[in-house]
Amino acid sequence: MVEVTFLAVIVALFALQVALVVYAGVRRDGGDGHGVSDGPDAAPASTPESTAGAADGRVRRGPGADRSGTVRCHSCDAANDDTFRFCRNCVERLPAGGYGASAADAARGSAR
Repeated sequence: MVEVTFLAVIVALFALQVALVVYAGVRRDGGDGHGVSDGPDAAPASTPESTAGAADGRVRRGPGADRSGTVRCHSCDAANDDTFRFCRNCVERLPAGGYGASAADAARGSAR
């Protein structure tokens, strides 16, 4: 009987530890514990904003992108390719101007 009780306590402590780690991840980044979301922030493979070109064939970029096709992270100031939504260095969400940025993203990014 003692072994069964001991095993039940171990399982309960493990479940509590897993729940705390998952809860901390959700509270920290507002999404699931892995930082990947299928919600409204997820970019589709092709959007009109990302495929629409200017009259001379250049790709339009948002306000957070510079001419070289990079976006600077607001946390660590690392240069990132503008096709990514998250910084390669610190895994923070990049400011507006990355892949498929919309007008709502641009307004939200300028408020930071």
